Amino acid sequence: MVVRRYLAIGAAALAVGLMVFLRWGGTAMAVLLGCGLTLWGIKPLRPLWRPLVCGLLVAAMVSGIYAGRYAAAEQMTGSEMPFTGTVLEVSPYTAHRSTIYAKVGGRYRVIDLSAYLAEEETPLAGERIAGTLTITGAKSEGDTLLLSGGIALTARQLTTEWTEEGLSPLGWLLQLRRRTVEALQALGSGESAALVTAMLTADTSTLPAGLRTALSGAGISHLLAVSGLHLSILLAVCGKLGDLLLWSRKKRALLSGLCCLTMMTLAGFSASVLRAALMAGLALGAPLQGRRGDGLTGLGFAAAVILLFNPAAVWELSFLLSCGATLGILLLAKPLMQQWPAARRSRWGGLLWESLCVSLAAQLGTLPITALCFGYLPAYSLLSNLLVLPLVYGTMIFAFLTLPCLLLGVGVYPFTVVQCFAGGIAALARKIAGLPGAVLPCVAPWQWPVPVIFIGLLLTALLLHTKRARLRLLLVGCAAGVILLGTALPMQKALTLAIDRTSGSVLVQKEGESLLLSGVQNGYEIHALERFLQRCGNPKITVLVQPEEQHHLSAELRLARLLEPEIMLCSAKTTELGEEQLPETVLLLPNYDTVRNIISNYTIYSLEGVGTVLQFGTQKVLKCWTGYDIITAEDIPADMTAVIDREGRLWL
Repeated sequence: MVVRRYLAIGAAALAVGLMVFLRWGGTAMAVLLGCGLTLWGIKPLRPLWRPLVCGLLVAAMVSGIYAGRYAAAEQMTGSEMPFTGTVLEVSPYTAHRSTIYAKVGGRYRVIDLSAYLAEEETPLAGERIAGTLTITGAKSEGDTLLLSGGIALTARQLTTEWTEEGLSPLGWLLQLRRRTVEALQALGSGESAALVTAMLTADTSTLPAGLRTALSGAGISHLLAVSGLHLSILLAVCGKLGDLLLWSRKKRALLSGLCCLTMMTLAGFSASVLRAALMAGLALGAPLQGRRGDGLTGLGFAAAVILLFNPAAVWELSFLLSCGATLGILLLAKPLMQQWPAARRSRWGGLLWESLCVSLAAQLGTLPITALCFGYLPAYSLLSNLLVLPLVYGTMIFAFLTLPCLLLGVGVYPFTVVQCFAGGIAALARKIAGLPGAVLPCVAPWQWPVPVIFIGLLLTALLLHTKRARLRLLLVGCAAGVILLGTALPMQKALTLAIDRTSGSVLVQKEGESLLLSGVQNGYEIHALERFLQRCGNPKITVLVQPEEQHHLSAELRLARLLEPEIMLCSAKTTELGEEQLPETVLLLPNYDTVRNIISNYTIYSLEGVGTVLQFGTQKVLKCWTGYDIITAEDIPADMTAVIDREGRLWL
């Protein structure tokens, strides 16, 4: 056992221990620790015993501290007290909610604050805020990595006071990021400019929903999360600059550290960029001490630092995807590249083969997480990542060049060039996402064989120790045939019905057409609906129905801009006010109970006081409205095939 790998194994044990504690509690954590102690009796596993047990013991200690802090935070519920702090972010859905880092109760805490203020009075990210609040509860919080410690308070703001205190260092960094985003947005409009801003700062507020869906369908949505790919390009540019200027190793390390801090600030200190920056810092510092850097040790160090600061981050999707992709590259990329030594004879052939292997290794590392969390897999992700890589390099290099040019007032020139590269990425994503079978659903167990067989055949072709090129070619062809067969299977030829319990929405699909009966009543449920549609394979919504009894103007307009349906059936007020705020391709129709045969003989009408009826052929499904009087069995007509109650449960 190599000593330098102890940190990686211990960090893995720490992560598993925290996962078990946060999901199943202290008893499960104690059982896991007991199992770790029994490994001493298994002779082949004795080299792993020390780092595993040390990691589990640290996880138990961190879990105990976390449980005590969470209980203390819950005891503050109902308290009314003054606060002073800095705004971390304002919700993109409404200006009435924000996340702040404030001193309350004698210590600094992360607080999700509700404040009913006029939009023009709402403070922006980085600004100081003060007043009094009422604490309404506590929750696990893994997003604000270095501040919350895994726990955030929820509170309602009562009063606002003017504060004379200047900006804190944290507020200065947040304001710097916000002003950088505003400066980039002022340089250009459209989806290319929005994509550049998203790739450089992880701000996707202006990114069109259609482009975001295309990036997901093509398997390159990871470009929107500032991570190791973005940071490696910046560090490579810094390395070339140091070579040209003949700088010493210390000067190069100092410049690289400054670049890491810049990227962390621009990305809002997200989990992916923190992990990349910590690994880069360890890799840059090791040669200065006369040591050789190790990727697994760097990953273990980065994961351990993040989890010690914030144990709740272990279940954050950004943390899991970033660590999974990095682990896949470290473990699989080199063995994959060794399977075709002939590719290295040519410079461009070796570069192409190396890029393909790194992309495949990263996708294999995130495959279980992607399938379980999103419910689908992009079929052409290898192809899209390979084609988009030169465009990503061009985009990031000129985007980095835009930042110093902004200070000189000439940022528009490199930004014009970077928009061309970003436009190529957007066009490529739309083309690949539009190919047949671009998205493989993995929601139900019977939908898993196609991607599993495809990955198995592809790995067999790559790892097969044989000189027969025909056999490799045959296996790759079989893998492609599996994809084509999966797209040709009649998975959605029959009518399917899917329900989102979080938002109360219903999705009906038949022969490529989709009808969505929305249950969204506020902006916060839109995010849950997006995740639900991703699990269903991001279908193109033909008809979007918003029941008039659940009218919410801002949520309806935002949902229509997000999904861009062909027809939207909504209240008369939304029809009147939304005509000029929606794309021209969306047809707004009021009074949906008069519309017949919209798509494939679907009929929609309301049942007064009970809910909305979806009728397709002789099948009738009743979706009960929420927030109304109790609905009894006598209220439901006898000819209903199924009923969806107010909690999203399906009754047949």
